Amino acid sequence: MSVNKFLLLAAGATGLIGLTLICFPGTIANIFLPNPAHGTDIFIRFLGSALVGYSYLNWFTSANDATVRPTLIGNFSTLCIALVISIIGVLDHSLKTSGLLIVLLHFVFAAGFGWFLWTAHKTAHK
Repeated sequence: MSVNKFLLLAAGATGLIGLTLICFPGTIANIFLPNPAHGTDIFIRFLGSALVGYSYLNWFTSANDATVRPTLIGNFSTLCIALVISIIGVLDHSLKTSGLLIVLLHFVFAAGFGWFLWTAHKTAHK
């Protein structure tokens, strides 16, 4: 898979997940949180809006080779941080066991962005 196709895949995934978080925050809270607190919906919607923003970034970058490396770095670093946070959430029971799906999602996309960063770096230093 090319980096441009991966960026389009990431754009689609983040866009769909973001829209789901914006439109169905209560459902998402009940799936992943053991005891959703009052006001949780607004924070889930904020997260959704950020993911929609990432979808635009990845979509536009897929058509502009000049911005691929910075976008890969931004996505990789954000996903690594999110991966650690989601693992902590599962381990300290802030997330239900279904939170492992979030861990898996973060891991897969972090690994993908990391792979493309590594191959780009390796290609640049030949």
